[in-house]
Amino acid sequence: MDELGTADIAPLPPISYAPLAPAPASAHRVWTVFAAFGVALASTITFTAAVLLALAAREAQLVEGSFTRVTREGFEFTLRSPVGLLGSGLAACLSFALCALVPASLSPDLFEARLRLAHRPGWGAWGLVVAVGMLGVGQVSSALLTLAGLAGRGSLGEIHRALYHPSPGLALAAFAIVCVGAGVGEELFFRGYAQTRLAQRWGAWPSVLASAALFGLVHGDPLHATFAFAAGVLLGWASLRTGTVRTTLVAHVANNAASLASMALTDPAHRDSPREAAVSLIAGAAMIALSTLALRRAKPPAA
Repeated sequence: MDELGTADIAPLPPISYAPLAPAPASAHRVWTVFAAFGVALASTITFTAAVLLALAAREAQLVEGSFTRVTREGFEFTLRSPVGLLGSGLAACLSFALCALVPASLSPDLFEARLRLAHRPGWGAWGLVVAVGMLGVGQVSSALLTLAGLAGRGSLGEIHRALYHPSPGLALAAFAIVCVGAGVGEELFFRGYAQTRLAQRWGAWPSVLASAALFGLVHGDPLHATFAFAAGVLLGWASLRTGTVRTTLVAHVANNAASLASMALTDPAHRDSPREAAVSLIAGAAMIALSTLALRRAKPPAA
């Protein structure tokens, strides 16, 4: 962690991919971002539905003796099962990773530059700094949900119930899909491909907000989407400060790993008291503040 020392942080080069002022209207097309997002979303839904239908049909055959006995209740039960949730997560991370890698490989720009995967000094350590902020966002979100009487609701509640006290095999699969797969696939698309492309047309901050909005939208229910949007803004801003998506890859994987461990070890039926939620709210806000203050030192010099 020496990279984080005040005197040891080397100045980073200017960020040329995201000018503060938008480029000329004719210079870059942005519809490709939304088209790629639509393709990835459609691919995720189609693949997930096909896998869940096959699993539900297999279960119906085992119970009823016929593939034709698949019911809506059986399908929804499969969707909420650990296998169903992980299958859906696998579909999403593969779909978004491919929809970033394929356009990047077809671009006349260098692949590394197209997805902003360039090496920057201390990118791994800065990733852990960003992860602290992300965990703070999650803690603030959980505390607010508890205070509003909404704890355990939404897709995060479903995931928590499915992954509580997992078997070793399920824990390994969840780590591979929820932590590594989602962290890498989502960062390559939202911060690597989408934000970079939008910044070439709209400028830095509009691209951060737009890519964060898409990131929130893909997470489904309003509760999870709100948290994802806030996390997306932090990740997008961190990629501007450090000049590389490698930082947010580390942060996303680390955050998801910590969240997965918490889900595995914490009873989903447990509810914090209002006092405990208030303490968590203050602690989460402090984590966000510390992370953002540290990140200010990573800001590249103006071009």
